[in-house]
Amino acid sequence: MEGINLQKTAIGVSVKTDPSFNEKDYITGIKANMLTLKQAFPSSTTMQYANFVNGEWLPWEDKGYLKSIYRYGEKMGVGLGAPDLMVKRRGQLNHALAMMHENKYSVTLGIAIQDGNYIGQTNTTAVVENETTSYRCCTHLVSTS
Repeated sequence: MEGINLQKTAIGVSVKTDPSFNEKDYITGIKANMLTLKQAFPSSTTMQYANFVNGEWLPWEDKGYLKSIYRYGEKMGVGLGAPDLMVKRRGQLNHALAMMHENKYSVTLGIAIQDGNYIGQTNTTAVVENETTSYRCCTHLVSTS
């Protein structure tokens, strides 16, 4: 297998919606999944889509969660990236795109370009319904070498 990626780190649960949710345990679980992925596919390009982490909103509420995932990926040889190439949305600019732009990596970096990204939306069928594009989804890999 040439490459495989884990889904995004952003999830719809937080301590507000589930009092048993623990942010640090979630980060530990993400890193455990990254290690397992790399061990299971040692000769393939492996990636973790690390876009947002519940409990922080960069740069104002920085608990180091997202940064630690990017550091861990670099250390373990797991590529890093995110869904949704939306360069005009502050959330994407301050999180995954900032991580990739402001640091140096030897691992593969990638961003998925998904339906709606070109009109600044996610989870929408507007692009397909309006037939403004002829593709559904692709991943753009950026080489660091």
